[in-house]
Formats: sequence, C-alpha cells, structure tokens
Amino acid sequence: MSTQPSDIQPRGHNYHRVQNDVESGVVTGTDNDRKFIEANIRSKQLEQQLESKTNEVVQLQEFKREIGPLRNEYSKALKMLQDYEEKINGLQREKSDALTRLSEVMGSKLRDNNPAITDLNDPNRPMKLGDQFSELYENEWTDAYSLLDDSKKLTDIEIIEILIKILSEIYETCLADVSEQLSGHRRTVHGLSDDEIEGFIKAVKDSIKTIASKYIPLLRKKITSESSICKTVVQHGDCCLAYIENCVSLCYYVAVQDPPMVIDFEPGQIFDKQSWKEYTRSGTEVEYVVWPALYLYKGGPIMSKGVVQPKENTKITRDSSSCKSVVQHKDCCLAYIENCVNLCYYVVVQDPPMVIDFEPGQIFDKQSWKEYTRSGTEKIFSDDSRCIFAIPNKDICKSYITKRVDLCYYVAVQDPPMVIDFEPGQIFDKQSWQEYTRSGTEVENVVWPALLYNRTIGLHMVEVGNGTSNDRKLIEVNIRLQQQERQLELTKDENLRLQEYKREIGPLRNEYNMQAKMLQDYKEKINVLQREKSDALTRLSEVMGSKLRDNNPAITDLNDPNRPMKLGDQFSELYENEWTDAYSALEDSKKLTEIEIIEILIKILNEIYETCLADVSQQLSGHRSTVHGLSDDEIEGFIKAVKDSIKTNASKYIPLLRKKITSDSSSCKTVVQHRDCCLAYIENCVNLCYYVAVQDPPMVIDFEPGQIFDKQSWKEYTRSGTEVEYVVWPALYLYKGGSIMSKGVVQPKENTL
Repeated sequence: MSTQPSDIQPRGHNYHRVQNDVESGVVTGTDNDRKFIEANIRSKQLEQQLESKTNEVVQLQEFKREIGPLRNEYSKALKMLQDYEEKINGLQREKSDALTRLSEVMGSKLRDNNPAITDLNDPNRPMKLGDQFSELYENEWTDAYSLLDDSKKLTDIEIIEILIKILSEIYETCLADVSEQLSGHRRTVHGLSDDEIEGFIKAVKDSIKTIASKYIPLLRKKITSESSICKTVVQHGDCCLAYIENCVSLCYYVAVQDPPMVIDFEPGQIFDKQSWKEYTRSGTEVEYVVWPALYLYKGGPIMSKGVVQPKENTKITRDSSSCKSVVQHKDCCLAYIENCVNLCYYVVVQDPPMVIDFEPGQIFDKQSWKEYTRSGTEKIFSDDSRCIFAIPNKDICKSYITKRVDLCYYVAVQDPPMVIDFEPGQIFDKQSWQEYTRSGTEVENVVWPALLYNRTIGLHMVEVGNGTSNDRKLIEVNIRLQQQERQLELTKDENLRLQEYKREIGPLRNEYNMQAKMLQDYKEKINVLQREKSDALTRLSEVMGSKLRDNNPAITDLNDPNRPMKLGDQFSELYENEWTDAYSALEDSKKLTEIEIIEILIKILNEIYETCLADVSQQLSGHRSTVHGLSDDEIEGFIKAVKDSIKTNASKYIPLLRKKITSDSSSCKTVVQHRDCCLAYIENCVNLCYYVAVQDPPMVIDFEPGQIFDKQSWKEYTRSGTEVEYVVWPALYLYKGGSIMSKGVVQPKENTL
C-alpha cells in the first residue's frame, strides 16, 4: 500500500509532462500515454464543437421563423420593382433626349473659344473630321485616281495635281462662303468693338454650323454648276463626282469650326515627318504634294497627316560621294541607306543634337548595350577564373551559369547594390528562409541563398523523443469520445436540415435588401425623369409647333415669350407706359406743344423700326448671296433655317443694336437728339421692333391709317370723328395684310359742321 502513492505520483507528473509535450507538438512518452492525451484533447474539441453546433441550431431555428415573412416582403418588393420599371421605361426616352440637349448646352460653354474641347455627340467634331479626311484620301481619292487614269490616260503627277486642285478650289470656296454668311451679320454691328460683339458673333457661328446640313446640298449644286468658279471641279465632275461631293461636305464642316480648321497644301522645302508622310520614296526634301495635312486650327495640332513625294536623295549615293561604303553597296542596301539618311538628319537637327555612339568601350554597360549572339561570360569560364567551382562543371551547367552571371551582374549594379545572403546562421529566420524537405529550426546546409528581403529555400533537421502511458484513463476518454461523436452526429443531422433554411435566407435577405435599395433608387430616378420629361415635352412642343408655324403666322408657339400675341400686348403696354413717361419728360424739359411731342415719339419709333427691318435684311443678305442663282424652291429650307437662327440669336444682338442706334454716328437722328430724356422709351422700342422684324413673315407697324381710318384697327385719341388729323400711335399687324394685333391711335379732325 505504501508503494501506491509513489507509483501514482511519478505517473501523474509524467501525465502532465506528456500532455504539455503533446500540446506543444513535441512527441514524448509511451504509446498509451500519448493516445490518452490525444483522446482527452479530442474530447475537449468535441465538446466545443457540440456547443458550437447547438448554438448554431438555435440561430438556424430563428432563420426558419424569419424566412416566411421575409418571403412575403420579397414578393411585395418584387411587384413594386416591376411597377417602377414600367414607369421608368415610360420616362427613359424623354430623359435621353433631355440629357442630349443638356450635353449640347454645357458642351457649347466648354467649347467656346476652346477648340481642344469638343462635343462628343457632334458627328462633325474635329476628331471625326480628321478621321474622315484620312478616309477621303484612302477611298474616294483612290477611286477618282483610278477613273482619271483609265479615262484620260494622264501621268501620275498630272492626276495628283488635278485631285489636289479640286480639293483646294472647294476648300477656298467653303471658306469664302462662311465668311460671306458672317459678313451680313458683321455689317449690322459695324463700329462696335470686338469685345462687345463677341457673344453675338459666336452665336451666329454656331447657327451657321447648325444649319450646315441644309446648306451643303445647295453648295454642291453651286460648285458643280456650269457657272461655278471651281473650273477644275467642273472640268472633271463626270468621273470624280463622289470625290467632289465628299470634298464639299468635309471642307464646309472644316470651315465652320470655331476657329476654322486648316487644310495645309504647303509643307515647305523640308517637310516635317510629324505632319507629313512619304508617298512612294523616302527622303527629306519635297518634290510635290500628294495630299494636304489637316490641322485643328492655324498653328494647332495635326489632325490628319498629309502625304508628299520626296525628291530622290542623290548627294550621298552618287559616285562622287565621300560615303564610299554607301556608294559601294547602294544597289543592294538602298532602302536601308535611305532610312539611315532620314534618321541621321533628324538626329543632328535636334537642339542640342542627339548622339549616335559607336564606341561602347572594352567592358560594355548593359544599361546601354545588349548582346548580339553571345553573353559576356567568357571571363567566368576562363582558366584563370576565380570561380573555381564553376570550371569543372561548366559544360553541364553552362546555361545555368550564364543566366546566373546576368542576374548577379544586375544585382551588383543597383544603387545601392542588392545583397545575396548565403549565411542564414545556425538558427534560421523563417521570415527570410524556408525549409527544403524537413521541418526544424537549426540549419544543416543552405540550398538557395536569400536576396534582400525575399524568402528563399533552406534545410534543417529535428530530433524526436519518448514518453509513458495511462491505460485506464485512455479507455474512459475513448468511451466519452464515442458518446460525444454520436451526439455530434445527431446535431449535425439537425444542422444540415436547418442549413437549407440558412442557405435560402442569406440570398433571400440579400435579394430583399437589393430590391429595397433598388426601390429607393427607382423612386429618385423617377423624380429626376419626371422633371426631365417635363422639359422634353416642352421642347417637343417647340419642335411640333415649329412645323405647324412654318409659313403659317396664325399658329404660334405658346412657350415663346416673343410670339406675335405677346408682342401685340407689349406694343400696347409700350404706348400706355414708356410713351406716356417720355411724353411727360419732353413736355417738362423742352416746352413743346402736344403735336410736336407726339411727332417726335412717332418719329423715334419709325426710325428704329426701319433700322431693325434693314438689319434683319442685312443679316439675311450674306446667306442669300451664297446661294445666288439657285431657285427659291431649292433654297427655301435653308433660308427658313437662317431666319430661325436670326430669331434665336435676337437676345444677343439687341444690346448691340441699342448701342448702335443711340451712338452719335447713328442714322436715327431723332433718337440721338432726344435720347437723354427718352432712353427707356427708346430701349423698349428697339427691343420690340427687332422682335417684330424677325418674325416669319415679319409683323408690320403701320404709320398710315389713310384719310378715313378703320375703327377695327384704329381708335380715337381725345376727339371723335372719321377723318384723320394726325397719328398718335401706329397699328401693329400680324403680317402685311394680316389681322390686327394692337390698335393704333389717331386724332380725328374737329367736326366743324
């Protein structure tokens, strides 16, 4: 009995020691001791797993209870989403139109005097024109060349000269036409500074570009007609028609850019290869131009390279040349020689000149030179090499050694040099080294070195010890393990069933959250689309109204604040308000009679009205002159578009017109004489008369009621009667011979009977 405690005590100490060893990964003790400890650890792990699974089952049961209501919510959200999608689809088309128009407005602000920024929705923006210019040379130019070659038996140079001249004539005509269209508008603001007219001229240029599609068909007819000044076009129109038509379209869009793009036909004697490319020969001096270059603007970046035929290079290749090797081998190396000449010329003309280095030195620098067919390892393999390990194995390992030489060279030339570490120490650092085929901490030998902080491969070995056993406890633990494993299996079965709910509820919850977010997004999207839809419908009304109003003054756009009906109201208000104020100011300051004051105010209005009619006619004249000779039916659409653009730009022009009319050099003498006391009246007359003049057809201000006035169009001033003594205020008509929009006022003669 006395030996039992001493027997158990060591066994207990041994148990704890073995347990610690097993847990720390060091294998010691007998086989049964080890099994007991492992089983005990396994039992603890199973208890933890069982507790975890039980908790998981509880959570999964919560999921099961939650999934029913969530399915219902999901179905409702899905139905709402479908409703919103239908609503959004109904608004999307209007939104697209609204966004396109907004892009045009914002793009116009960005592009104003900034040719580097273009509207990506514009099919005729500079980048696209550059592409079309290149395609014109590759396609229609080639076809026209073939047709001229087949039909007229001309030389290569003659055909190229014809095609270049056709393009040049069309380009010059387009520039002149755009300038002519602008000139009518410029004449109306003559005498004002560039800063004052800048906004108006920019709007006019935009209008000319907008109506380009209506003008180009007329321009084609004009350029190809018998009376055209483009003589080369007329002469070869039959076989080059497609080329000519594309030249007209492209050149006109080039000319209407702001600033205009430039087609350059003059590369200079020595051409720049950044802007020009060779035709069939290499060289630097130009013999003739095959195709011009296109620039974004004068002095701007290149948009499409031109093509030139260089002169033959004879200086270097002629027999008297100092380049003897060139002369000797020119027959078989001509292309190589020509390219060398081109390259060397551009190398030496740099500032400072670039340098071609023919002397690498005895030991070459691999940063500047590369090997041809051999690598630089001869020194390593030589008999006096210090690499004694490499020499005996050089035939077997030559490829390996060669690659390592290159690697080590580049490691050594870094600044500072990189380090290859062959010494990990007795106990290696696993941050920089890893085991080869065994695990451990002490190094036996190095398999591959480390490079700076990169991990490399190392080799180490460890020893394994012995332990003791504990049979009884091992059996108990094994029984407990079996019970725990059976219980764990039951829990797993329940867990598997509930996992199905978990797998379903996860995606379902995600879908529900996504649908809820989409619902919110759709609500916001619908609000935005509804606003944009309202704008789109307004614009649609403008378009449809424009079609209805075309040549029909009885129908107006109700969204136009300057439509005829509104102008009629403003005309009446001008008489009731500003006319009355001006009357009082003249009466107070100049002590004139009633009739004299009325005559002054009538004359001011008449002078302004006549000036506005003349200005609108002047602006139209520049456009009309470009289509001179074409029938009214042919130019009808173009002239209508021009009139619309003049009306659109009215708000930019009216401030300039006011300055012009009230300036000392104005032809409106009565306006200038009385501008100090009638300024508000004058300004409102200018505004109203200009909008009257830009209507299509123009409204009419009638200053002549006749001897017997019509009471449908005129009303009495301070007396009754039928015969007119003088006019107090004119009448306004929708158009000549049209309906009355605002009655005039007359003073009848006194009835003396």
